Amino acid sequence: MPARIQLADHLTTEELEQRYRAAKRPTESRRFQVLWLLSKGWHSEDIAEAVGYTVIWVRKLAGFYNEGGPEAMLDGRRNNPGQDRLLDEDGVAALRQAIENEEPPGGGQWNGPKVAVWMSERLGRKLDPARGWDYMRYLDYTPQRPRPRHEKAADMEAQRRYQSRPQAART
Repeated sequence: MPARIQLADHLTTEELEQRYRAAKRPTESRRFQVLWLLSKGWHSEDIAEAVGYTVIWVRKLAGFYNEGGPEAMLDGRRNNPGQDRLLDEDGVAALRQAIENEEPPGGGQWNGPKVAVWMSERLGRKLDPARGWDYMRYLDYTPQRPRPRHEKAADMEAQRRYQSRPQAART
């Protein structure tokens, strides 16, 4: 039988339980639950099954805790502001002006890939077409056009006959 995982003496079993129960973020709650169960003597296989993690992740969490203490269990995404926007306020205003008043690159109608080309020229680097769609949505701009109609008109008489049949006969 493998040896039980030993936790560093950063917090007591009771303190780990308190952190587990008081955590507001699900990620932190689950991590402290793993540590609490380890401190109670549970096997990593049983903990993995109980919380839905893999055995490897349970062991890694114990290692992170042993090295970094309770702070290592906090959700690091909480303080991550994310990446800066591609276009600043002036760039967004220029893009809005271009969409409303200019012809798109290559002609036709503005769409995500054409917005990405416009942004690429402004930023001096190639962008994925998806970024163009992101900025079109950010500006609340979507190309509006009527739905295409089928080339052949529908047979209204056939539709009327079908709709007048009893429900059981339609299947």
